[in-house]
Amino acid sequence: SLLNSLGCLSPCINPTVASFNASATNIAAGTLVNFSNSSTGATNYEWYNNGVLFSTTTISSQTFNTPGNYQIILIALNGDPNCTTTDTINVTVTCTAQALFTSSVNQVAPGNVVYFINNSLGATTYEWFVNNVSTATSFNFNYSFPTIGTYDVSLVVSDGICTDISATI
Repeated sequence: SLLNSLGCLSPCINPTVASFNASATNIAAGTLVNFSNSSTGATNYEWYNNGVLFSTTTISSQTFNTPGNYQIILIALNGDPNCTTTDTINVTVTCTAQALFTSSVNQVAPGNVVYFINNSLGATTYEWFVNNVSTATSFNFNYSFPTIGTYDVSLVVSDGICTDISATI
């Protein structure tokens, strides 16, 4: 282990301090986040998103199109391996489209119409499914169930970037 140790290397003569800020850390999918670099003592930079290098510029930005949690890491370097430092910011991305609906009734005789009222938020497109079969793309939905039985009705909405699926009634 002593052969692989960095303990015998010279101390950092010109230390670096990695530091940056994000324009936002809780965002909706499709948002551009700007990262402003306030590091000192560095001559090179590496920006990582969940461990994947995405930039080597002094300042950077990234558009987040998929909901989830992202760890942004800035590594500040100056050519001396003993002077490398890092800073980290977490970005949380959510989908603005939420699929929600109610029905006029939960039980109906065959042939009678059930009215499904769309209460979705932030969506621009809508697709209704009955027993996993696409049935309509209207905002609200009316359906006449042909026979006695149990039916699954669901709604898939999108805001153009991300999609949400309703709970099945």
